[in-house]
Amino acid sequence: MPATISINDLRITIFFGGPSTERDISLDSARTFYDSIRFLVSPDNIDLVLVQSDRSFKIIDDRWIYANTIDDILLSGDKRDAQGQSSGLDLKRLVQRLASSMAFFSFIHGTYGEDGILEGQLRAEGCVQPMLGSMSSALERLYDKLRTYEALAQAGYRTTDYCLTKATADSYLGPALIDFCARYPKAVAKPRRGGSSDGVSIVREGDLRGPIARAATYDSEVLLEQFIEGREFSILVLEDTDGSVLPLLPTEIVIADTQNPLYTRLRKYMPGAGARHLTPASFGNAAIESIRSEAGAIFRTLGLADWARFD
Repeated sequence: MPATISINDLRITIFFGGPSTERDISLDSARTFYDSIRFLVSPDNIDLVLVQSDRSFKIIDDRWIYANTIDDILLSGDKRDAQGQSSGLDLKRLVQRLASSMAFFSFIHGTYGEDGILEGQLRAEGCVQPMLGSMSSALERLYDKLRTYEALAQAGYRTTDYCLTKATADSYLGPALIDFCARYPKAVAKPRRGGSSDGVSIVREGDLRGPIARAATYDSEVLLEQFIEGREFSILVLEDTDGSVLPLLPTEIVIADTQNPLYTRLRKYMPGAGARHLTPASFGNAAIESIRSEAGAIFRTLGLADWARFD
């Protein structure tokens, strides 16, 4: 991108949607970003690309970014976008349509976005535009919780003890899982891949059937982890244009329901759903600075770029 370009001439593309169960969250993220830049970048210079469940692409009119759900867009009476397009584009035709775009911003949650597939496919089609976020190789590893734990352990970080199983009808009977539950009467079951706490359950006294079935809804493999008693927090890490890394203040997450303390999708995204968010966290200055320092180091260790959020 030329250094002398005026922001009035900047043309960008925003991707959202995708095939995962998190696609409506993706719409919320894309809308928030769109609202934050539309007074700086002309809406005429912003292409909004809806990735449909079949991974085809639809360039939509900007009015549809304010729909409540992805289905509202797809089921709307006006199914044509600003260019008169009525059906999905494949990747090759999309790249041709976006040749004048100067930067890509993907807000696809879950599969096809956070796993790096879209970024990798755009590069394979010859796209050279800057794209917000980490490279596909880093995203692919981080979307897989097991590979992330392995990378952290290799770098010298402590990780939870865990056990991996295939999500089959009788996997809860496996001897490795039974032995794991004997060592950890309270554990956490979660899909190996995915986000938004979808499919996550607390396992108590070795009762695995329900938790594994819930996790199996989202992935063919399930991780069982030891439950860690502690205080939960989230932290954002930003990378500046000069390559320096800035960890922001951590946000403490307080769940009032002691019987169900999981930070669920509803509690993450819906105000008043049972979670309080305290920024800065009430950990004390020394703990906060330690968290920030470690978050910055992990950002570098895992080969991330632009930004990341650690929970």
